[in-house]
Amino acid sequence: MSTLCDTLPEWEVPEQLGYLIRSCEKNCVAECCGLDAFDFSPLHFASFLSAHTGGISEQELASWSKLIDEFEVNLENLLSREINGLVCVITSMNQFFTEKASRALLLELRASLQAAPRILEFSDSLEGPEQAWKVMRDFNVESSPKLP
Repeated sequence: MSTLCDTLPEWEVPEQLGYLIRSCEKNCVAECCGLDAFDFSPLHFASFLSAHTGGISEQELASWSKLIDEFEVNLENLLSREINGLVCVITSMNQFFTEKASRALLLELRASLQAAPRILEFSDSLEGPEQAWKVMRDFNVESSPKLP
């Protein structure tokens, strides 16, 4: 990045939201491609949000929505300073933002968050008739050989 990094304010990403954003770094890496490295598809949101519990609760959605709201408030606090059409930078994404692009990012995050439970539900409906992890869960572990 250029010396604009020293001039433009950093758009602070709430820590937990930063993990979700980084999980969407699929097309390349931020250090190389900036925003183009990220795919904020509901598919990636569903995968990230359901990784530990296998589901996405309404309470979880509300919590993530609140983090996006906090992210938006962080942006609102930066909008008074504009340099050559740019309003902020997210260094971890290697990206400068215009106001329009930052608002588009917020809309994209919210839309993917809201669609994630439907994506997970659809994915679950495509599961095969039998899953290896369920078979092994029911297997008698005491009589099975142990890995070294």
